[in-house]
Amino acid sequence: MKPMRTKRLILRNWEDRDRELFHRINSDEQVMEFFPFRRDRAETDAKMDEFRGWIAEDGFGFAAAEIAATGECIGFVGLLETDHV
Repeated sequence: MKPMRTKRLILRNWEDRDRELFHRINSDEQVMEFFPFRRDRAETDAKMDEFRGWIAEDGFGFAAAEIAATGECIGFVGLLETDHV
């Protein structure tokens, strides 16, 4: 996926530097309130690798959202074909 840039955000594929944030998101009670599970670190790393693969293969998926001015990853956004669910 070629990174997409807006005035304030960069949407890009996941990088290894994002692993800690991705784990915090996937293990947070409030964020995951409507999911029946929380992911441990190994499960989170596997899911992030899966997301990276979808983007590499399809050119879209769940991309990291980064603040353009600071380089801070703040979460993710994306589109996904239903056969990946």
